Amino acid sequence: MSDSESAKAVLCEYYDALLKEDFDKLSSVCDDSLTVISLYGSTTVSGESNLIEMYKGIMDNFEAQGMSRRIGYDKNEFKTTDIQVNVKQIQTVLTKFNSDNTEAGTWNCTYILVKKDEKWLISLATSDNEQSTTIR
Repeated sequence: MSDSESAKAVLCEYYDALLKEDFDKLSSVCDDSLTVISLYGSTTVSGESNLIEMYKGIMDNFEAQGMSRRIGYDKNEFKTTDIQVNVKQIQTVLTKFNSDNTEAGTWNCTYILVKKDEKWLISLATSDNEQSTTIR
């Protein structure tokens, strides 16, 4: 598997962990310190418990706004850019759903993945999702 395909696979693991609410899995695909940037601000979290707490809060916030916890993605549409030999940027478009699981639109995300000990890890995540109001 190429480096780009390996990095994309990590991003799919990340999305699938969110979909399954397997928050413990997130620490295996995220760097020790993860920065998340939304339209409303940014935060950097370190440590597994802080990572889990942040993502549970994001998913709870979606639900409180009448959105489903479900997200859709197509890994064949991921756009990968080599920044340097151990850094990749991946741009994705995600689909959001209403609580009745009807499609509610899309939003853009950009990730920076860093290769450490032969494994790609997410170190930066950005989103233009207007419902992502927990990150300030």
